[in-house]
Amino acid sequence: LVSGLAEISIGFALGVLWSEYAVITTGCGPLNFSDILERICYQGVILSAGASLFTRIVTGGKDLTTFITEDYFGEGMLAEATLVQVRAAEWLSILAVVGAFAALAVQILNGEQMDGLSGIDVEMCRAVRDL
Repeated sequence: LVSGLAEISIGFALGVLWSEYAVITTGCGPLNFSDILERICYQGVILSAGASLFTRIVTGGKDLTTFITEDYFGEGMLAEATLVQVRAAEWLSILAVVGAFAALAVQILNGEQMDGLSGIDVEMCRAVRDL
C-alpha cells in the first residue's frame, strides 16, 4: 500500500513537472496531455505535498520516511526500496510545487496574458492546439 501510494505520487509529480516545463518553454501546457489528466496530476501533487507539510507540522519536523519508519510501522517493517520511493515522492512533490511558482514567474516576466488562475493564455493555447 505504501509503495503504491508513493508510485502514484511520483506519477502525479512527474505529470506536473512535465506540464510546468511545457508552460515555461511554450507558454501553454503540453499539447498531448489531456486537461483532465493535467488537473488530476496537479490535485495529486497538492495532496501529496500537503500530506508532507502536514506530517512535518504535526510531528515536529519529521519527514514522511522518518515518520513511517519510527512512529507508524516501526523500524524494519518496510523494505528499503519502499522508503526510497516515499522519499522520492515527497521530494518530487515539493519540487513540483516550487516549479509551479517558477512557471508562474516566467509567465509574468514574459508578459503573458493569463486568464484566471491557469497561468496561461487560454485563447492562444486553444488556437495553437487547433492548428
